[in-house]
Amino acid sequence: MIISSNVQVAAVSGVSGTGTRRFTGTYSGFSSGSTNVYLASTAFNFSGWYSMITVQNLGNAPADVTLTITCSTGTVGSLQRLDIPTMASHTFVLKTTTPSGFSGSTVCNGSARITSDQPIVAVDSMNKPAVGNTNAFEGAPTGFNKLYAPSLTNSFSQWNSSLTIRKLASGNTTVTIDYSDAEPNDTCNLTDAVPSCQLYMPTVHPTTGLFGAIITTSPSMELQAVVGSTKVTVSSAFVAVGSGTSISKIPEVTKYYFNWVSSITCQNVSATPTTLNFAYQGYAPYNHPTTLNEGNTVQVFVPNEGFLPNGFVGGVTVTANAAGANISCVVGHNNPANLLITPGDWASSYNAFNK
Repeated sequence: MIISSNVQVAAVSGVSGTGTRRFTGTYSGFSSGSTNVYLASTAFNFSGWYSMITVQNLGNAPADVTLTITCSTGTVGSLQRLDIPTMASHTFVLKTTTPSGFSGSTVCNGSARITSDQPIVAVDSMNKPAVGNTNAFEGAPTGFNKLYAPSLTNSFSQWNSSLTIRKLASGNTTVTIDYSDAEPNDTCNLTDAVPSCQLYMPTVHPTTGLFGAIITTSPSMELQAVVGSTKVTVSSAFVAVGSGTSISKIPEVTKYYFNWVSSITCQNVSATPTTLNFAYQGYAPYNHPTTLNEGNTVQVFVPNEGFLPNGFVGGVTVTANAAGANISCVVGHNNPANLLITPGDWASSYNAFNK
């Protein structure tokens, strides 16, 4: 799908499937494509997880696309699709397709690079077919040498997160993860043979709760990162960001809209302390009392917004109140009522848009 407008717009896509299991994911739309795209996290037969990578050709001629997956063990696998028509897409379903260099018994937890002779965009709807867990997130052609992750969890309302980080350039580098609470930093060493690492918060971060992180690299190198969070069969994912703006635009949150509820988690991605202003579509704005220093996060559970009626669905604008402060926000959706009816995944998350 191509969306065009005479003014700037933002779009998110919800992907779902319902049979004996529910599959649910959300990802943010793209403004342009590239001939080189990275996915920071990719899975093949890893604890039952398989990537489902969709590539769209944005060029004006058929695209030849090569997908290269590098596992944390150093194993490399590849797939190719030739002549994808212009504006069309192709999905690499790893549950039913074994990459060259892998076998059916290969266990891969790693990352991917996608190259093409035409500009492309790519999304990974990673899922766990046996139970329904689905983590949908978008790829990107570039990264940042400093990343921010607004929402990491260890036993936070039973949610647990993993943080997967990939370097984009050649050479060795050490990645440092600086948490927003008092927990000590974590590090991981990335090489050309093993360009990504994954940190599971219950294993590396003993303190429970919700927290954020700042991710840096030495020597300086472009990074990408994905946060995946799981609560039994429900899962969600978002990409870590390298920058923010003073205003964050959120296309959609819900308060018991067909049983869907939302949370908004925002992080200060600048050195200037700030409080936040929340303005829901159609309602008077208000200031949240929490002051955020760099890397700190705050979460608003939309059903707790007493002024919103049940059944609300609409957009939100979040603004940093301090001059010079920049923020980044993530939205989470969940439907616990429907989970009681159809088992599987009834949760998703997506990155808000910088203005």
